[in-house]
Amino acid sequence: MAAFFERILQVSLSGSVIVLAVLVLRMLLRNAPRRTMCLLWMLAVLRLLVPFEIQSQWSLQPKKVEFAPPAVQEDYFDSGPIHAPVPPEFLEDAVEYPIDPAPAPVKQTDPMAPFALVWLMGVAALSIHGAASYWRLKRRVRGAVIQEEGVWICPGLDTAFVLGFLRPRIYLPVLEGAERELVLRHERCHIRRLDPWWKLLAYAAVSVHWFNPLAWVTYVLMCRDMELACDQETVKGMDNATRKAYSAALLRCAVRRSGIAACPVAFGEISVKERIKMVLNYKKPGFWVTLVALIAAIAVGFFLLTSPKELTDLERCEQALQEWQEMDAYQFHQSQSNVGDMAENEWSVMDFWSSGGEHLRKFSYAEDLGHWQHWKDGKSYIRSFGSADAQWEDTGWHETESQENEVIPWIMRLDWDKLTIHHWEAADEGKTVLLTVDFPALGPGTLSFHFDDEGVLRSVSRTFSQPSATVISGTIELVTTDREKIEKLMEQRGVIPELVQLYSELERIQGLENIHLIVDAVDDSDYPGWDTARQEFIRCGENYYRNYNAKNSDGTMVTTYLKFGGVLYAREYSDEGLIPNRAWEKITDRGFGEYALLDRDWSQYEVLDIQRMEDGSAIISMQGNLNDADENTTYYSKTFQFHLDPDGKLTTHVYVGHYRQIVDDYFAQGTFERTQTTTTYILDTPDEELKQRIQAVRDEIATKQPRS
Repeated sequence: MAAFFERILQVSLSGSVIVLAVLVLRMLLRNAPRRTMCLLWMLAVLRLLVPFEIQSQWSLQPKKVEFAPPAVQEDYFDSGPIHAPVPPEFLEDAVEYPIDPAPAPVKQTDPMAPFALVWLMGVAALSIHGAASYWRLKRRVRGAVIQEEGVWICPGLDTAFVLGFLRPRIYLPVLEGAERELVLRHERCHIRRLDPWWKLLAYAAVSVHWFNPLAWVTYVLMCRDMELACDQETVKGMDNATRKAYSAALLRCAVRRSGIAACPVAFGEISVKERIKMVLNYKKPGFWVTLVALIAAIAVGFFLLTSPKELTDLERCEQALQEWQEMDAYQFHQSQSNVGDMAENEWSVMDFWSSGGEHLRKFSYAEDLGHWQHWKDGKSYIRSFGSADAQWEDTGWHETESQENEVIPWIMRLDWDKLTIHHWEAADEGKTVLLTVDFPALGPGTLSFHFDDEGVLRSVSRTFSQPSATVISGTIELVTTDREKIEKLMEQRGVIPELVQLYSELERIQGLENIHLIVDAVDDSDYPGWDTARQEFIRCGENYYRNYNAKNSDGTMVTTYLKFGGVLYAREYSDEGLIPNRAWEKITDRGFGEYALLDRDWSQYEVLDIQRMEDGSAIISMQGNLNDADENTTYYSKTFQFHLDPDGKLTTHVYVGHYRQIVDDYFAQGTFERTQTTTTYILDTPDEELKQRIQAVRDEIATKQPRS
């Protein structure tokens, strides 16, 4: 009984969905023919009464709901001491051994049983009430006299109605002339439409689903729409005078409603005021309104009269796998063991993060040995890590040729259609489904899908053997789909693409044979040295040209260095007689041509900040080494900024230094404290014009002639 009651609850839930849909349509389609509304109510009644269901993949009904909690086991015996089985070698000397009595049976109590009993009592009460109402009405019309076939006159009646199912009869009070004909026309419409049968079915639905308020709503509104539908059909084609006469007949037969019953509704019992207003103002519904109402009725029947298709265990696995593979953000944890002579590692652990097409994987061969792999925007990066006593070292992120598939878990790449499934079976009440399959390119093996209590796929296990006789088995578990949490973890643990782009760009620039740099410097200190300076640097192989142009309020000083054939030359000149002009002379190479941009390992510097701009460009700030100074300089801070364009190319390098320096130069005699210098390096990619300039510098170095 409890199981049957659970089935009734499922049917009641499905029927309620249809009732709600009909209520919405009834409100939206107020001007639609009432016969269409009756059709919708009939669908709701059928869904409430039919115990079986038609499954469809197009159904919009909710999936099956488990109303009852698991059954509770009641243990009716006290467990005494447990005796272990007697070993066979002791049986020879044994005479008798005590045998534990068989445990008493375990009784299961169904928590739905009391509710099922209450429901059955309600069904019985309403059934008795309906039968009694019908019997009382039959007794009331026993004195009726036949007037014509199917029409009986009963002087004691206040209104007309139809009684009976197989051979329905129309019972009328004493009516005369046109009034009698109008009432007969209405009641014959009920018979023609089989309304007595539909009201009986609606009452049966109320009796079965008496606990559901929507079942009562269905009965009341269906009876009302039945009367309105017959009124509309009766007054169709009538003139105003006849409609007024029909309204008078309604008013004449108006009676107080006596309550719910299984017998048909009386002629003047339901919503007389509403019916009279409809009769007097009746207009034939428009074609499009009727068409829309008919389409709505068909849609309700197609999408709501059926139940969702219950998947087989195999189909559940396929659907769950598809739902996994359609996730845009996920975190998986995979553990794997490899057994065999050819196994490279006995075990491995992999963690996967993915969001919006960006992937991150951590592959651990041991507790502290493995690598990270990152994939974004068509580029792949890798980073190894290892313990202090391991041979591996943290090499930092660097670009690799790996493909996107290498950082995506195997379960997200598994093609269900290419699996050859030989056998499958379910266990643990359907929570585990085991498949015997042939994997594409891997060979025979097994797949095991594990679902939680809600039917959600939580993990998948696989086992297969490689040709090398290595058995690989592992489980991949879904950790979370929380996008915010996943992206935060990826940002903390993953590669910073802008940083990788910068290191790659610096490595490329440092490897250029021909390079051109423009250096603008501003001195923000208050000592009487230069205020601004511009340097131009051109390198061609091992040769370079550097022109240093410094200015202050007193004038301009220019220092030029030329390195050619391993020999460094220099010259100096100025305007306003700041320093004596010097021609080219050979000097000691003190590394004037090696800029910080070109000769440092920037991957060893601490990254302070990365700013991502809306146009895709980026500014990366790094901290310099404060101990990297001579005896005359004390650094307080050193900051380097690199500007990358949206394509990842280095456009500008800015150096800002705060330091104290003892100077002795041409502009000022004595020692001074330099508080800040800002230098901007602008990389100018060599072109044909630059190549010509480089050649001109070579020619000048070769002739050792000063440039004008």
